[in-house]
Amino acid sequence: MQARQSVLAVFDNYFTLAAHRRFQGWDMDLMQRLRAGLTDAGAEGRTVFVVEVQEREANINDAMHGGAVATLFDMCMTTAVAPLARRGFWEFLGGVSRAM
Repeated sequence: MQARQSVLAVFDNYFTLAAHRRFQGWDMDLMQRLRAGLTDAGAEGRTVFVVEVQEREANINDAMHGGAVATLFDMCMTTAVAPLARRGFWEFLGGVSRAM
């Protein structure tokens, strides 16, 4: 239960920051779907989501676009490490995919 609360806090922080900045980027919808699709979270740094790929995230080959996959990966990995966060270790929960 604690792990799930840590993961949900990442979403809450994202939406608070987005509202403050009046952010309306395309990934806002993805974050809303991920939050709604969160089915499990583990203290060891694991999250499980169920989301459907939207048509606007698909490429001409009718597969999820690589950029959308990278964004999905970034958001899922950021939330997965939330239960591990503590001062000096995953203190900043953004940009976990920056070295892809």
